[in-house]
Amino acid sequence: VPATNIVAGVRQRPDGHWEVWADFDVEEAAWLAYEEECRRLGAPGGMSFSFAESRSGGSAEPSGRAQFTVSMDAHHFTDDDRGRVSAALEPIADVTVLRFFQLSAEPPAKIVFEYAAVLIQSLPAGVLANYLYDVVRPLIGRRRGSDTLIDVRTHRPDGSTCSLHVRTSSEAVAKRALVAAEKLGDLGPGRYVWDDTHDRPELG
Repeated sequence: VPATNIVAGVRQRPDGHWEVWADFDVEEAAWLAYEEECRRLGAPGGMSFSFAESRSGGSAEPSGRAQFTVSMDAHHFTDDDRGRVSAALEPIADVTVLRFFQLSAEPPAKIVFEYAAVLIQSLPAGVLANYLYDVVRPLIGRRRGSDTLIDVRTHRPDGSTCSLHVRTSSEAVAKRALVAAEKLGDLGPGRYVWDDTHDRPELG
């Protein structure tokens, strides 16, 4: 749910523990749709958040090349993992690799790739997908029997964002989804979910 006018802080609870609070505005229609989805799924509702911090990787100074950000869950992936990802992507862009914190007892193994659409336009077809797959392949299934979550977010020239969400424990599925992610800029803004049954992204 897109949020604006976000204000957040930390406060101490009566029981002595500390908690994070947040206040934000959302469009009424979007919030009602979110609440309806919670009711449909029998979910408890509420909101959660994640954040990232820089610990490894990244070019020392901007080079004028495309900018590429990778956020990797801090629970499942190590700083050595992040260093390898940074080195693997340096040939095609200036890379910043972040430690990604998801506030959960057992967060999912999640990797977020984020870049401007101009990056795709500057590379031959298939090159970006091959680089991303080489990065993702050794990280899939880090925990036996557990899926890896992959988000690819493309920022379009008009300021909108198009993203593809993939949940899989299969290297083959990840490769097909990453090939499709190269065409995110052509799909129009929105959040897409990879539908492996039909082998395509679906709005979701």
